[in-house]
Amino acid sequence: MNSYPNRIRLVAFLMTGLGSWSGNSQTDVRLRISAPAPDEIRLLWTEDSLVPEPGLQIFAEYRLETSSDLIVWRQVIEPTTKFDMVKHLVTLRTSPASPSAFYRVTASIDLSGANLIGADIQNAKLSGANLFGADLFAANLAQAALTHSDLTAADMRHADLRFTALSHANLFGARLAAAKLQRADLAHSNLMFADFSGTDLIDADLTAADLSFANFAGADLRFARLHQTTINAQTRFDPKWRLVWELVNAGATGSDFRDADLSFANLSEGNLSGGIFFRADFSGSDLTNANLDRANFTDANLRFADFRGAKISESTRINSKWRLVWEILNLGGVDRDLRQRDLSNASLAGANLSGANLGGANLALTILFEANLENASLTRANLRGADLVRANLRNANMRNADLAGANLSEADLTGADLAGADTSGVIFENTIFPDGEQRAIRDP
Repeated sequence: MNSYPNRIRLVAFLMTGLGSWSGNSQTDVRLRISAPAPDEIRLLWTEDSLVPEPGLQIFAEYRLETSSDLIVWRQVIEPTTKFDMVKHLVTLRTSPASPSAFYRVTASIDLSGANLIGADIQNAKLSGANLFGADLFAANLAQAALTHSDLTAADMRHADLRFTALSHANLFGARLAAAKLQRADLAHSNLMFADFSGTDLIDADLTAADLSFANFAGADLRFARLHQTTINAQTRFDPKWRLVWELVNAGATGSDFRDADLSFANLSEGNLSGGIFFRADFSGSDLTNANLDRANFTDANLRFADFRGAKISESTRINSKWRLVWEILNLGGVDRDLRQRDLSNASLAGANLSGANLGGANLALTILFEANLENASLTRANLRGADLVRANLRNANMRNADLAGANLSEADLTGADLAGADTSGVIFENTIFPDGEQRAIRDP
């Protein structure tokens, strides 16, 4: 089993007679070194809590060490731990004839077995910390830094770990049932025997993590990255997510996956070539950079699937609508004639449609987030409920377009023609209007 570090180190080097130093730390220690007299060295360091206010205040434990060769270190003073603003001043007596010496400050965080039930420690800097067996039930750890930390057997049930950095952490046997881990980074972590039952892992990154003997029964793994993860026969997944794991790690290899539920799955970079996906549900799935060569998507549900960077060939069997969506995303839609075309319920985020003729096109509910529609013609186009957040609509012709319920937050409408357009229920949040003014209203 791999060992995981449980110390955070600041190393500050001072060569007597030169007064130079360097440092690197996760604990945000500020170190000052001076030599007020030929026979005196002063080292001063201060540190704030590892958890910003108003959260629970936690401080590291420090000790000062010295070395003559940067290999063998000995302690100068005893460890100190403070529970308010930490301020250390150490004065050392030296002789001008003394050989050069190096000094360093080490900081460790030992919270093993700590009772942190319900604690507010969000945004904490606890990378490398020892939290072996800690009780973090219902604790708030959102956006905390816990990389390389030891959370073996920790109780994190119902904890808030959204956006938390846990890469290379040791969660062997940890309990995380019903925890919130949306967009958490668990890449390269040891998750053996961990309990993730009923856990929210939406958009979490588990790349190269060891999931052997782990329990993911009932876990929400929508958009979660399961690439290069290690599992065994005892790893518990709901059938849908085990299939997703197989596709991103073993590929389709011409197998039959008809009627499979692959909705909202992260299949990016997966090898789906030759797979039979007749009537399969790929709605909302991430197919970016996936290999879809020779795959059969006959009657498959591809609503809102993301095809950016995907590989599609003439041998790929796919509805003409979705082939067109793929072409726009990967080959471009600049100045393209798309009049009356059905592009509804499609994901065209980031698409370049500048100058395109979309007159009368059906773009209802289509995702056009950050799309470039500059100088495009959208006359009488159906854009009901479309996502046009941050879209570039400069000088677009939108006369008589149906924009009811669309979201144009932060979109740029400079010079656009909205005469006769239906804008009922449209969200204009920080939108730049045709006159060049930015306003935050719901209806112009």
